[in-house]
Amino acid sequence: MFLLLTFWSCIKHKPTTHQEVTELKDSILLVTDFKYYKAKAKMDFFDGENIVTATVLMKMQKDSCLWFSVVKFGKEAARLKIQPDSSYFIQKYPEDQKFYKILSTALYLQGNGVNLEFESLQNLIFGNYPIKIEGKDLVRDGQETFWIEQEREDATITTELFKKLNKIKKSSIVNSVRKDTLNIEYSDYQMIGDKTIPQKMELFLSQNQDSLRVRNRVILEWSGSEFPIEAPTMNFNIPDNYERR
Repeated sequence: MFLLLTFWSCIKHKPTTHQEVTELKDSILLVTDFKYYKAKAKMDFFDGENIVTATVLMKMQKDSCLWFSVVKFGKEAARLKIQPDSSYFIQKYPEDQKFYKILSTALYLQGNGVNLEFESLQNLIFGNYPIKIEGKDLVRDGQETFWIEQEREDATITTELFKKLNKIKKSSIVNSVRKDTLNIEYSDYQMIGDKTIPQKMELFLSQNQDSLRVRNRVILEWSGSEFPIEAPTMNFNIPDNYERR
């Protein structure tokens, strides 16, 4: 789902010392304290030829569940439920293409050569930096942001982080084997209660599929964000007549 962004390796910044990297390790890895969270978004999907607009409903329970529902033309088109061990996806629209999938969450999160934990995935929703900084990683000090460069297994991660907010501005993951490129940009951070939450996310993917280069882009503009006291419903029922893929 995502397009190429400009790479930032050519921009010069002052390198930090090993001591400064050590001091940054804990401060950058911000964790948002919450029990439940829900929001909705206007989603625009671009595949290079077509534009699809839909509404995305999202609900979360900390360390337990991530739930998404995609609504188009007033009907639910798809639903996704991610838990620490398993992930479930169901497609309800078009009518002649109904199916569901059950996946290992660990394998699902390793798709770009980066081992993300379930907690890390939830942190990404809030714009928190999820990947532990090690002594070998390169951290550059800009005027208003930090630039972090990391090598992980088959991936290179480059991230720009707002200093004052301690939140991601943009991040790029490049898979060195498949040459897939995944990028994400965050903007319009706002306070929801005592928590800082991004209100806009842009996701880009450039990857090879059947000998063709596919470039997709998704824009999510969030609204109605709240941290409810009561647990929101996150049902996931699979009808008997749906094909498993």
